[in-house]
This record gives sequence, C-alpha cells and structure tokens, in this order.
Amino acid sequence: MLGSHRGDLRCERLSHCAGFIASRLLLTRAQFEANADLQRRSAVALASFIDHCTSPDSRLTANPSDKLVKNVCAFLCQDVTETPLFSSAKSRAGTLVAPGSEAAVAPSDKTRLIGRGAQAALAALSERFADDLLGRLPQLRISMLDPLTTTFADGPERADEQIGAKDEVGQAVLDSLSVLAAVVPHLSERVGADVVPVFSCLASALRSRYAVVRSSAARSFARICDAMPLEGLGAVVDGVLPFMGDPLHPDHRRGAVGLVTRASDRVESS
Repeated sequence: MLGSHRGDLRCERLSHCAGFIASRLLLTRAQFEANADLQRRSAVALASFIDHCTSPDSRLTANPSDKLVKNVCAFLCQDVTETPLFSSAKSRAGTLVAPGSEAAVAPSDKTRLIGRGAQAALAALSERFADDLLGRLPQLRISMLDPLTTTFADGPERADEQIGAKDEVGQAVLDSLSVLAAVVPHLSERVGADVVPVFSCLASALRSRYAVVRSSAARSFARICDAMPLEGLGAVVDGVLPFMGDPLHPDHRRGAVGLVTRASDRVESS
C-alpha cells in the first residue's frame, strides 16, 4: 500500500516536471524563433499544449495554462513602441501622442522578435479555442479586459484618480489595450459579442487627461472598428463623436479626433 502511494506521488511529480519542461520549451520557441514560419508553428504548438492542459481529460496534476497565457500577454507588452511605459509617459499632457513616441531608444531586434511571437501565440489561441476562448482561458480575460472594466467603470474622472494614485494601474490599462488590439482581429463572432461591453470603457479612456492613455485607447479602438465595423463604428458614433465638439474639455476633443484619425488611416491603408 505504501509502495503504491509512493508510486503515485512519483508519477505526479514526473507529470508535473514533464508539463513544466514542455511548456518552457514551447514558450521559448514561440518567443525567440527567428524564422517567422517556424515561430508561427511554435505558437500553434503552444496553443495546442494549452488546449490539452485545460481539457477535462488532461492528466496533468499542475495546469500551467494561466501562467503561460499571462507570460504571453506580458511578452507582447515589452515593446515600448507599441506599449508605452506609463511611468515615463504620464507627464505628457495636451496633444495626442503615438504609443512609444516617448521612447528615446528603439526596441532591440530581440524585443521585436518576442513581440511577434506573442502576437502569433495570441492569434493561435484565438483560433484554437474559438467560442470557448475566454471561458477556458480566464487569464486572458483578466489580462485583456479586467483592467479596463475595473478602472473605467465609473467614468474617466474617477479612472484618472486611480491612475494618478498608482502607476501600476496606468500600466495595467496600457497593457490591456495592447492585448485587446492584438487579439480582437482573431476573435470569433461569439467572443466578439462578449467584448462589446468594454467599448464604453474605451470611450471613457479616450477622455482621460493622460495623453498616453488616450493614444493607446485610440489605437485599440481603431483596431476594433477594423475587425468589428458594425459594433465598433456604432459605439464610436454613440459614445465618441459627440465629444468632438466639447467646448469645455480639450482632452475630450483630442481623444475623439485621435480615434477618428487612426480609424481613417486604417481604412486608407487597407
């Protein structure tokens, strides 16, 4: 009996180690593979592994999927030209600034490679899980939506108070906007409908007194309008365009104009 118990413990440890090693290998390949096609294949393999880990039939004793998804989202946000550092950009007020324009040094090839791998992994996850994306990967919802819905639940003024009190809140908002921008083109119609309620939070973010928040929100919202034109443009007409003529709040006008400019640029380039 004791020998059987020890055998079970040994199997559990081996299963845990095997899962850990496999996840690290797949994540590393998805991050650092220089060949774009091989990197994409590694991202697909990573999504397949996460699918196995979250399956009810999985025999893994330790599920690494939450940590893997969290790491992928973090890797996406390493490129400061795409996801600014709030602590260094928060003092910029006034006109709308492009994400990363505050960075004095361009990101390294390694950082761009990691970002490309993270984008490929998020695309592969979206395609693999389809309608079950947010249900089976709750960490993706936490990384992509929760900072927005939590921070902007009570409007831009209250959000700015929270952001001003803690840089971490502002950074979480910028990170979530980058993840949303990367994921939304690959969402199924059903999951896209689950994302629609966050549009009001994006409209509030466009009225933030922090230029870097408005800029990142405009970029993410423009991607949404491109991927979900009916829902996205409807939200813009109802929740953003009325502020273009706001005579009392220049930041509100800047956010609305910034979104319209980015959305127009995407239409012209498509």
